Amino acid sequence: VVVDAQTTTTYNCPTSAGDPHTLLSSALPNAPSSTTTVRIPIVTDANALCTLVRHNATSGGMQRAPVARSYSNARGGVWEVSAGLFANTASSGLNVDCSSVIASEGNACDVTLPPLGDGEQYILERFERSTLSSDAKAARFLEQATFGSTRDSIDTLVSGGLDYQAWVEEQMGDGMPTSGLREFYRKRVNPKYEFPYVVGAVGSGPCEIFSRWRTMRLPPATCSQIRTRT
Repeated sequence: VVVDAQTTTTYNCPTSAGDPHTLLSSALPNAPSSTTTVRIPIVTDANALCTLVRHNATSGGMQRAPVARSYSNARGGVWEVSAGLFANTASSGLNVDCSSVIASEGNACDVTLPPLGDGEQYILERFERSTLSSDAKAARFLEQATFGSTRDSIDTLVSGGLDYQAWVEEQMGDGMPTSGLREFYRKRVNPKYEFPYVVGAVGSGPCEIFSRWRTMRLPPATCSQIRTRT
């Protein structure tokens, strides 16, 4: 449904994904030529994201610019300016005011929208994610906190009720052997020689077997030429 927004008119995010709502459209006879303020409730669903997008369909093509978004986060889901074209609110004319959340409007924010050009619309869209399984949550945490998850580590974390704090405290406890990134890296990437050899020693040639060079490499053909000349 395409409607004409009036000052502080309230528009809700769509109730289901894939059902966009148009707030303002330049195709309307009375489309505003200056900034217009609308009121949009914040998103409280932990699995939902509501985005405000400027949409422009011209010559069969589609151009979209993110304007603002709301999702359940540490800030309470209040509307925030999206990165991109409208990020610089001083030049774009966009303003998101959540300083005084209006309880009667379902915890809403006032969004001042810049004027539209020909063929442009402001659209609210909803996106949802499926609920993650316990195994998926454990694997995601272990990928962030360790060098990688294993089946055993996932099962252990899940069986403990996904208690991340207890897992961190166990890792930092006295019973856990100490390990370091450098030790882990060198054992797997640059192991020690099994025989005596001094890297970069005086007199070592660039074509000697097992020689190492940090900033350059001689191809086999060049080494063959060096051996032929000597």
